[in-house]
Amino acid sequence: MINRVLFRLYRTLMILCLFIFFPMLPDAQEPPESLINILYRLSFDQELYQAAQIIGVSTWDKHLLPFPPEDTWLYSLQYHLSNIASISRVFMNTAEYDPFAFANEKGIPVFVDIEIGGDIGVPDIEVRYTIQEVFAKSHTIRKSYRADFPSEYDLLSFFWAQLVVDVENFVAGRLSPPLTIRGAAHSLVYGIADTPLVLPEEGVLNMPVYLPRTFQWKMVNPGYYTRTGTFFADKDNTELTLPQERFSSFSLDLGLFMGRFPDLWFSWYEPSCHWVFSVGIQQQAFGLFLSEPGTDSSFSTQPLLMPGLSALYRFYNSDKPYSPTFFLSAVLFMRINYADFHFEDLTVGGTDFGGLHTDDLIWTILPAGLAFDNFSPVSFGLSAGYNWESRSGFSFFFEGGAAFYFLGSDYRNSPSKGSSDAGILQFFLGDALYIEAPTFRFGLRYRF
Repeated sequence: MINRVLFRLYRTLMILCLFIFFPMLPDAQEPPESLINILYRLSFDQELYQAAQIIGVSTWDKHLLPFPPEDTWLYSLQYHLSNIASISRVFMNTAEYDPFAFANEKGIPVFVDIEIGGDIGVPDIEVRYTIQEVFAKSHTIRKSYRADFPSEYDLLSFFWAQLVVDVENFVAGRLSPPLTIRGAAHSLVYGIADTPLVLPEEGVLNMPVYLPRTFQWKMVNPGYYTRTGTFFADKDNTELTLPQERFSSFSLDLGLFMGRFPDLWFSWYEPSCHWVFSVGIQQQAFGLFLSEPGTDSSFSTQPLLMPGLSALYRFYNSDKPYSPTFFLSAVLFMRINYADFHFEDLTVGGTDFGGLHTDDLIWTILPAGLAFDNFSPVSFGLSAGYNWESRSGFSFFFEGGAAFYFLGSDYRNSPSKGSSDAGILQFFLGDALYIEAPTFRFGLRYRF
């Protein structure tokens, strides 16, 4: 009676130790930089297990220790496997999952299958195990050993020692040589480890990995194009060089509005390269004109300057920076008319200098010569387009959209809108808004 009480107390204390210490195992040691995960499955010879549950182990074990419960076997095994330095995480397979399907789904490269067997009346048991690569099943180890029937203490101490050594050697044999990653300093690299890796200041990182293995990597670094790729690593191919293409933060655009009027824009690209903000000018002081037969002029001129601000959003794949890019843009113009200004009317101190004056020139132009356009003091444009980039920094763009004119005092001054040709869609909305569509623009862009 006393022995039975002591045995039960002993078992309770051992199980409590397992439950108290096992949840702390993942944090008990510094995790390796990026090693491997493994999957294990533990099964028992059912005849032996049922017999031991019913009659105890007194016929085998002179210490008369009770048969350890199944949870004790599982947790003790996971405890020892988790403490192998080259293993980052241990998964337990249950009967409801096919182990190889589960390992393939989770990307687990090693499967350890353990079976406990023996004969009733024999004082020891047999541990049979198979260590196998999931993705290359030709790499397999099958071994077994016999040991005295274990107590809870034995399971926590020496019982799994031979299995642990074989698993450690199996993994270590495929962790060498280390993988070398080269790239821009401070880059975040995803897909190599469970957590993102950060390249050090020198841009080179060496780390042990399980070989052979295929990585789906992604590199993110402000100021560089985000890139992704696939890398197969084996013992002859262990150096991954990441692209280090800096994206250009600025661009200069030379365009042709409505196929007629040249314009100039300076742009800045925010770090994600999606948003682009621009400042520039459109003008109608000089424009190309396809003259009709019998006319002499090949140019068009109207007294209009349009400084503006633009915001553009690029729907681009950062992994392929030189592919065609679709974008949407919005632009706001201030429309300035200089039709009333004449150089010959200017004098300085009552003296005529042949029409060109310096001292009082700016004070005369601003109040007298420049004014908001009568047709519309401001205009707003929306457009969509494509941009074709090249590795040389040059690209060609085309965009089409519509222009919205907020009417001024003289809506009949229509030649000073965007062009003097009638568009497909031109109409007034009361006295406040005039719409013209389509408008279009194309040209060259240089990023630097």
